[in-house]
Amino acid sequence: MKAHVKNIIGGTALGLALLAPAIPLWAGYKNSPPHEVFVAAASHATGALPAARYSNDTTQYIGCLGSGSAAVSDMLCFARDKNGATLTCGTYDAKLISAARAITGSSSIFFQVAPGTATCSSLVVEDNSYHLR
Repeated sequence: MKAHVKNIIGGTALGLALLAPAIPLWAGYKNSPPHEVFVAAASHATGALPAARYSNDTTQYIGCLGSGSAAVSDMLCFARDKNGATLTCGTYDAKLISAARAITGSSSIFFQVAPGTATCSSLVVEDNSYHLR
């Protein structure tokens, strides 16, 4: 009986070892095709940081920079798409600055510019595993 159990366990271990290379090392949903940076005139921009970083061109970028001191805090968002269209905006709005500080290397961001100004009117930060490479 013990020999039979050992054979079953040994066969199971061998079967799992043979199947292991077929198991994916990186599983889960991946955003495909890549979410490229998109700039809409002087209105808004959107894109995922990993998609911009690993794009096939050397043109795309997107991001936001939050800075602050005891006296003042501000934020600057910027983007350039594959066609070279750019958009930049800034703000002193504490809620938008807080959102900018939440951006990570796997974030997708959307920012909007108030009409006729260079002031950011909204910022959406999204973190999802499907933005990762």
